[in-house]
Amino acid sequence: YRALYLPVNLGLAGAFRAGMRYADEKGYRAAVQFDGDGQHRAEYIPAMYEEIKAGAEIVIASRFVTEKKPRTLRMLGSRMITAAIRLASGVRIEDPTSGMRMYNRRMIELFSRQINYPPEPDTLSFLAKNGVRFREIQAEMDLRTAGTSYLTPWISVRYMTRMLLSILLIQSFRAEQKRGGGKET
Repeated sequence: YRALYLPVNLGLAGAFRAGMRYADEKGYRAAVQFDGDGQHRAEYIPAMYEEIKAGAEIVIASRFVTEKKPRTLRMLGSRMITAAIRLASGVRIEDPTSGMRMYNRRMIELFSRQINYPPEPDTLSFLAKNGVRFREIQAEMDLRTAGTSYLTPWISVRYMTRMLLSILLIQSFRAEQKRGGGKET
């Protein structure tokens, strides 16, 4: 496998964009995003790629395609984001906070070249509103085996508030993307 080593911590958005730029420069047909804490399983990559080959532009390894979301505070937040995305775009994404996603070539180019496209649920909502084709496959996530989550209860509340405001208000002011080249107008 190939690894991209970054000399400084760029955070989630910066590391994601660096990976997408690498994939873009190398001409990759698909790229996978997954968390480095051990909870995502590589065994789902072939099924995700089959969905890309079938026409999906973004494939999400979802915990909730066939399984119900548990009734926890964290899953309440996930339900709220799912509802907000559906309200804003008309598209239902069952697990918009999943950190395991696969992107097709057009999405690689888009994320590589657009600095204001972080890998967050509000960006997924914007893309869904603009016709990007999503698929979700059922996946199991393991418990974290490395690191600690930055999402404390207070940070989680701030994150939820920011995502909901962005999905329901701010994204409606964002320029629509052109279907062909992935450039904003």
